[in-house]
Amino acid sequence: MCWQSIHLAIVQHPADFDVVVDAAVRLDVIQARIGGATDRRGHQATIGCEYGNLLGTGQHRWTVAAASDVDSVARDILKACESTLFHFLETYSDLETVYETLMREDQYARLLMPLEDVRKAIVVAAEAAMK
Repeated sequence: MCWQSIHLAIVQHPADFDVVVDAAVRLDVIQARIGGATDRRGHQATIGCEYGNLLGTGQHRWTVAAASDVDSVARDILKACESTLFHFLETYSDLETVYETLMREDQYARLLMPLEDVRKAIVVAAEAAMK
């Protein structure tokens, strides 16, 4: 089992706010092996990434300064989901893909799971689960 999440974070400013969007996947078979006591409720993702970082452009923010901005921002976020984030969720809901990606220990692997110890634990857990 797994869950997939698209998360919108609101960054409040005095005159406006920004929306930051990320996608994450939890693979229960991995989290059961590495989550321990800190993950009893199943809230921790296995891997994930912010939209702009997935594109290689750095964090992407949508700014809402007035009510009239909401529709265009919502449409742009939906386009981001359709063009990039849904594919990310589908791709990384596969145990073998997560294993192969994180095994490479390259910049992309570090982007999906920046914590080295956790990344290595995910690789070990995925390898054990695939046996």
